[in-house]
Amino acid sequence: MSKGLTIFLLVGWLLQMTCEAQVIERCRQVRVQKEFFFLDSLTALPATLYVPALPALRLRYDMQTRKAQFLGDLPAQDSLLLCYKVLPTQLAQWAGKRDRRIIDTTDTYWLKLLEKIQQYTPPREQIADVLKDFQKSGSYVRGLALGNTQNVFVNSALNLQLEGKITDDITVTASISDQEVPYQPEGNTLQLQQIDQIFVRFSHKNGNITGGNIVLKHQENHFLKFYKNTQGALLETAYKVGKTNAQTFAGFAAARGKFYSATIQPVEGVQGPYRLRGANGELFIIILANSEKVFIDGQPLKRGAEYDYIIDYNLGEIIFNNQILITRFTRIRVDYEYAETNYNRSILTVGHAQSTKKWRVLSQIYREGDSKSNGIVPLSDSAKAELRTQVAGIGLVNGIENKGFDPNEVRYKRIDSTNLAGTFPQILVYSTQESVAIYRAFFTQVGKGQGDYVRERSTVNGQIYRWVQPINGIKQGDYAPLKAVPLPNSKQLWATTASYKLTENEQITADFALSQQRTNLFSTLPTATLSGWGLRVGYQNVGKAGKDSARYVGFGSLFAEYNQANFTPIDRFRSIEFDRDWNKNIDSSRLADRIMQAEIGMKNLKNGYLVYKINLRDRENQVRGWQQIGEVWHQTKRVILQGNAFFLQSAPDSSRAVWARWQASLTYKTRYIV
Repeated sequence: MSKGLTIFLLVGWLLQMTCEAQVIERCRQVRVQKEFFFLDSLTALPATLYVPALPALRLRYDMQTRKAQFLGDLPAQDSLLLCYKVLPTQLAQWAGKRDRRIIDTTDTYWLKLLEKIQQYTPPREQIADVLKDFQKSGSYVRGLALGNTQNVFVNSALNLQLEGKITDDITVTASISDQEVPYQPEGNTLQLQQIDQIFVRFSHKNGNITGGNIVLKHQENHFLKFYKNTQGALLETAYKVGKTNAQTFAGFAAARGKFYSATIQPVEGVQGPYRLRGANGELFIIILANSEKVFIDGQPLKRGAEYDYIIDYNLGEIIFNNQILITRFTRIRVDYEYAETNYNRSILTVGHAQSTKKWRVLSQIYREGDSKSNGIVPLSDSAKAELRTQVAGIGLVNGIENKGFDPNEVRYKRIDSTNLAGTFPQILVYSTQESVAIYRAFFTQVGKGQGDYVRERSTVNGQIYRWVQPINGIKQGDYAPLKAVPLPNSKQLWATTASYKLTENEQITADFALSQQRTNLFSTLPTATLSGWGLRVGYQNVGKAGKDSARYVGFGSLFAEYNQANFTPIDRFRSIEFDRDWNKNIDSSRLADRIMQAEIGMKNLKNGYLVYKINLRDRENQVRGWQQIGEVWHQTKRVILQGNAFFLQSAPDSSRAVWARWQASLTYKTRYIV
């Protein structure tokens, strides 16, 4: 052992002996109590406090105030003997060589400041304190799930509603819900996008500002119909301009989905599941919750296990309940929005309205479109050049890429084949040779007899495609080395509605709309842009309301409508059975449409109405005819008469269609039976 280490250990031992010699052990009788009591004028060592009669009894000691306190359940005795060890000094008292007041003449100021600093405790501001004047309601649920085939995990759900004033003029309404609040460390919901639903509205007497998960919907226009679940903001204001009332609104949002109206082919006696597809035939789509509208034979259905149907939004499948009869003649129509994430899609709508007692004018612009520069899948310059030559639908680009050899992926080599049938260059052949297997290929199903490749069964980690030689120039495969890329598109529509009141119950209206649809934003071809317009004018008499509710009053209307061939609405703006009532299947052909509608009838507010309608339509070579519709409903004290009649006569091309449909019912009600 070195000399320095020996001296160090000797000095430490001497210091320890000196400290132990200065520690003094004392015992005193103290009263048993819950409150703190003064123990000793010297500072005691907290670890040395104990009661010899009750060694398990715990105590607490504050070295600053030199006070002790009994912890836990107290014994029944009035007093106990408490032993402890003290230091030969008081650690909490001030110690210094000189009085501070001699050194600093501003000692009084600094002592008071130091006292204030020691007494000040900064308040912890909680969200409940900030919103103390708000009405708050909601719930926070946490559940524990475990099983013999899974790990233990925690599920949480948050549902919060707030309402209150932040100033005298501004009211805030908020609703926040999150069904999967993370529980693990650093798993908090840090971004607004991670919250399931957030809705905040600031209300003022002159307007509202709404943000979060909002619904953008149309105003009163015949051609412009839409209902979009979005994430964004909406501003609405109301004010006066001279003697007119004015309203202005503007909304900007990121679209959560894409609208599509699908016709499902039923199977006799099969309730489902029926798979919903995308606008371009996509098989695996996610339906946005609560966006679907389901119709059977033109009648709307209600979702729910106890009602008409259930739907799996993640799988995009719908199942009809047993009370719904499905036959091969059943007409199934579903309108829905589905998640479409190939491009960032935005929505913009701006509108303004002004009105007086006599007239009202509303103008609104709606635009919905993809951002071609912000696609989810990056596209090369050569791929974009190929897409510029395509018009609509799904774009097909070269699916062969030189990525080098990779033993973990399917790779192909290129060869040339020459035989009696001719020469076939650049054929892809599966290979595992590192020197030549350098091509990665994407294949797309293009239809039977349209491709040169077929799927090959194999045990390789990945799908292999095999080239098949054409026979007599006819291709024998159904796959081609092409990559399918959805084309970015946009739709916009400007609509204006004007109405003028002739009398209290009569008015004339006019609806005008301009539309533009770009089916491929990469393309500059004229056929990739469709522009059109629509016009509807008419007269309407709603009938004069009298004091006698049983008195019949007359009402009627007359409308004329023209849609140009390339006019494209945002969403479907006619009834679900409109085309079928004209003996026409739904089609996407672009033809000019001319429609005349007239209605006349009598009604009262108490027990009935009688209506007669006639509609004329000319859709170039598809539809040319007229409809007659009659409806009656009358109720007395016990008798209800209800009926409707429909008659169609149409003569498209050289054919002629006649369709008559009648329905009537007579109901007699008594106290016990109907």
